[in-house]
Amino acid sequence: MPKFSTGISLKHLFIGGEGCFGIITEATVRVFPIPERRSLHAIRFASFERGFATIQKIFAAGLRPALVDYGDSSAKFARGAVLYLAFEGALRMVEAEKQTILTLCD
Repeated sequence: MPKFSTGISLKHLFIGGEGCFGIITEATVRVFPIPERRSLHAIRFASFERGFATIQKIFAAGLRPALVDYGDSSAKFARGAVLYLAFEGALRMVEAEKQTILTLCD
């Protein structure tokens, strides 16, 4: 077990517990402003390994898209794997991050 482990997370017990472990009487919600720009992309790779290597490059470069979802092809794409990316934030930041990441995907 990791050194920082403190045992069972009560939060995870209550979420999805349907009242079995108690009743949640209070919750704190964090609200974020609507981003100035949102950009969604789907990128197909010839192989799962090639796409996974690209994701490693993205994170190694310190880039953090709002969404990274990756897996084997769906019915829409015959072969390979698909990487779904979302970028959110200020217009110039989104465009710069998007261009950098799309360059890494080539």
